[in-house]
Amino acid sequence: MIQPAVPGTPPAAWAADAKYRTLFDSIDEGFCVVQVLFDDHGDAIDYVFVEANPSFERQTGLSDAVGRRMRDLAPAHEDHWFRIYGQVARTRIPTRFEERAEALHRWYDVYAFAVGEPSQNLVAILFNDVSVRKDAEIELQQADRRKDEFIAILAHELRNPLAPLRNGLQVIKLAADKRDKVEHVRRMMERQVDHLVSLVDDLLDVSRISRGLVELDRRRVDMVSVVHQAIEATELLVRERGHVLSLQLPPDEVPVRVDVMRMAQVVANLLINAAKYTPPGGQLTLQLHKTAEHAVVCVSDTGEGIPEHMLGPIFELFTQVRLSRALSQGGLGIGLALVKRIVDLHGGSVVAESGGPGQGSCFTVRIPLAHSDDAAMAAMPSRGHAPAPTRRVLVVDDNVDAAQSLSMMLEEVGHDVRTAFDGEQAVDVARRFNPEIVLLDIGMPRRDGIDAARQLRTLPGGGRMVLVAVTGWGQAHDRAATAAAGFERHLVKPVTLDQLDDILRWGALLS
Repeated sequence: MIQPAVPGTPPAAWAADAKYRTLFDSIDEGFCVVQVLFDDHGDAIDYVFVEANPSFERQTGLSDAVGRRMRDLAPAHEDHWFRIYGQVARTRIPTRFEERAEALHRWYDVYAFAVGEPSQNLVAILFNDVSVRKDAEIELQQADRRKDEFIAILAHELRNPLAPLRNGLQVIKLAADKRDKVEHVRRMMERQVDHLVSLVDDLLDVSRISRGLVELDRRRVDMVSVVHQAIEATELLVRERGHVLSLQLPPDEVPVRVDVMRMAQVVANLLINAAKYTPPGGQLTLQLHKTAEHAVVCVSDTGEGIPEHMLGPIFELFTQVRLSRALSQGGLGIGLALVKRIVDLHGGSVVAESGGPGQGSCFTVRIPLAHSDDAAMAAMPSRGHAPAPTRRVLVVDDNVDAAQSLSMMLEEVGHDVRTAFDGEQAVDVARRFNPEIVLLDIGMPRRDGIDAARQLRTLPGGGRMVLVAVTGWGQAHDRAATAAAGFERHLVKPVTLDQLDDILRWGALLS
């Protein structure tokens, strides 16, 4: 084996060149000279640092390297680094490459070339730490892959409810006179539409929360009531899957100050996740207790479990754990991301635990307890009022199917309804019909909803009309635009009969 050169003694020609020394010491790039060491079989097995410039330590994190072997400084340094420099020393052919040094936790852009006499096996190495750039490139590649996976998943999840909807329409056409069959199909179609709406709502929720556009409506409540609300929202899925849900609730109050709807969404998402990834007939457990500072909700199951390396990433957007296609129940991989974002907004935390595949999982949410000086607990909202009184309603939408179906729904519950399909027609119909309430789309040809609203206000009686935007646009700036144009309310499509009932009842008081 060739013995290493005496450290700190570069070739005489180099040492005599003051210009070289100045450049060597002043460049930002890391620069060093190593002597490659070979074993008796001619394989490169290590190298000794002969020279290193001041930038070397900043680029590598290695101090006092001159005179020491790389394997002593970083025992886990990969073998391919030795092979590359050994090849340069033997062939005297320079090489340029980018490679990650796992032992140093960095990426490097490297130019290596042989120096000195061939027998010395000296290699000069000019290098830069490019970890920031490489990590960004890798993140972009991963984000691009996640985007492609998400688009594929989204297409799959949208097709799932669309298929039975189309089938249901055909059944209604073929069996219109069979009331029992039509009613069964109607209920099925209603479930599928609710599923589609839920997918879109989840996507919008993640977007709004991620950009900080969600304001929490916090009030003091008993966390027990929030848990019951979540159970009510998920009991059908749990029952359909044949699971046994065990509840362990405290006898006394667990006061928290939360947005009730959002916190119920957190618990419901955890229950839905547990039900989806637990084989039929499995055991689900929901525990609620309080510590000195927190309300603690634990949702555990006997399902698929989670690999250890996924316990953190599982809360990232569009992340799914697919251990078994037979058990996978679909979804966009955003339910747990929503959970984390909502919990974070409440100043809480959520963690996932699992013994591994097939060992079930447990999700634990901690939410700060409400202070004793908070306002008294607000009562949970309840429905249970008579239908809204009959009103003259104008429905305006350039989507003919949307306008006509909304009009038919309102007519079925007793309202006097007219329909228009663009902004100009809406003004003409309103001039003759004098509606009390106008349900107005925003994005329309000829005259958009904003312009139509302003024109409606100039009509006789227009100041008393209640204008309600019914639109697919639901961002903060969209709501600000409709408010500025004089709309009293802003609803995002699709709207439910309950929403319309509330709007018409409220509008009746104003008109």
